[in-house]
Amino acid sequence: MAAFTFRYPGNVWPDKGVFTAADAAYFDSAITRCLNAAEGGTWAPSSLIVLGGSGAKFTTFLQVSSTGKLSVGGVQGTDPGFYAVPGGSTPAVYTDIPFSSVAVTVLGGGAAGTDLSKTVTVKSKLLITSTTGEVFVCSGSGRIVGALAVQGGSSLTGDVSAGGNIQAAGLIQALNGAFISGGTVSISSPAINIGNLDGSSAIQLFSPLTLGGKGRIRRSNFKANSFSGSFNSSLQSIVIPPNLLSQNGVFTLQNTDAGNGDVMSVANLSATFDCLVRDDATNLLATVWANHWGEFEFLAGAWTCVKIGSFNKHGVAD
Repeated sequence: MAAFTFRYPGNVWPDKGVFTAADAAYFDSAITRCLNAAEGGTWAPSSLIVLGGSGAKFTTFLQVSSTGKLSVGGVQGTDPGFYAVPGGSTPAVYTDIPFSSVAVTVLGGGAAGTDLSKTVTVKSKLLITSTTGEVFVCSGSGRIVGALAVQGGSSLTGDVSAGGNIQAAGLIQALNGAFISGGTVSISSPAINIGNLDGSSAIQLFSPLTLGGKGRIRRSNFKANSFSGSFNSSLQSIVIPPNLLSQNGVFTLQNTDAGNGDVMSVANLSATFDCLVRDDATNLLATVWANHWGEFEFLAGAWTCVKIGSFNKHGVAD
């Protein structure tokens, strides 16, 4: 839509000209097509009204109806709501207006956010959809307060902090980060991975760990298949079957990945042969006799035998 043209070119009227009926008809037509900004009204322009120059400023109420669309970037979605899309240069949208019943939609790689430490409040649900491989980052001290549900096939990585309950049907990973919850953590997925996947980080519990229902901690064990072998601290229990040894066994406990407080046990179920347990430097730690067991703990950077016991006639450790 263009601005109205001058009745006469250059707004130069004929000297001593006569105001004709055509002049009156021109001004009547222009007036009826003007926006009555003082008294308001309803208009249906046949094309977009484009405001350039210094722009426009509203010092009072601006309403977008439930069927209307407010678009930044020139693209309109199919549903009512707010649309911000990147064009030749990324458009910026600044608002203190809370969007409650009207949807806020970001298309084409745009971003929805807030500046100047403002708070973005979403009533009901916030739905984030993506294609495979996309990552959503919560920078700074960003956090989710309340209940957080992670659907199957989804994952949380990095620092995870929640002031309420966390329910996950997917995988929760706190890799090189922190996992903090002020509420209940409910996991229906097979596993929770905490720490570096290479096992180089430690997990610290500052409160008692209580197991309920069928909850239990499973030890990582190994059934020996040779009279000799080397084992690291990823195993907590090494069991020598009754008929394995045809001579005394020699087992080495490695220092690899071991840390103070790690515990390993050797159970010798042989009725005849003993098992020599030594460290990486081939120093003898203990001899676990036939039908005996030994417990070894990593202390001050070295393995140490802390317990030796025997099995009774029923095969139960004394």
